[in-house]
Amino acid sequence: MKITKRQHNMEPQRVGVRFTPPLVSVEFKCSGKLYIHEIAMDSYLSKHSDVGSLVRQLQLDHAAYVDDVSTAQLTRLVQKIFQKVKPLATLPTADYNNVSENQLRLVKDKMDSVFLSNVLKPGDPGYAYDKQVHVTDLTFDSKCVAVLDRVQTIRSQRLGRLEVF
Repeated sequence: MKITKRQHNMEPQRVGVRFTPPLVSVEFKCSGKLYIHEIAMDSYLSKHSDVGSLVRQLQLDHAAYVDDVSTAQLTRLVQKIFQKVKPLATLPTADYNNVSENQLRLVKDKMDSVFLSNVLKPGDPGYAYDKQVHVTDLTFDSKCVAVLDRVQTIRSQRLGRLEVF
């Protein structure tokens, strides 16, 4: 059953955010008592790449709680969350072989949107066709040299044991 504002005479008092885990918190009065409704933002952040669409979805999904909250205030709060939470950090770390098709599609869509926002195209500043880097001065510290020597020793020992026909 969907909760409506008219049924319970709800009045929002304050709206705030928490960054870890990301959520929007709406404090409201209902029948003279003070309540807090917390909206987890993880799923919204993974589905939406821009603040405007996320705020619209929040207003649709939690209309009973945020109807009397101005869109500008919600937008400002969601922007604060976007600034603190890195877009790549919103991608859940999981074994994607064991998730449902819908969850996999959502994660892939998010990966695509992050990739497209970072890709350089011809004409963009910093774009270089067939970029090649030549490394001339290689320096290794003593620990790295010791590891490379050990790997070379192991390889030569293994090759020495092989019989060639």
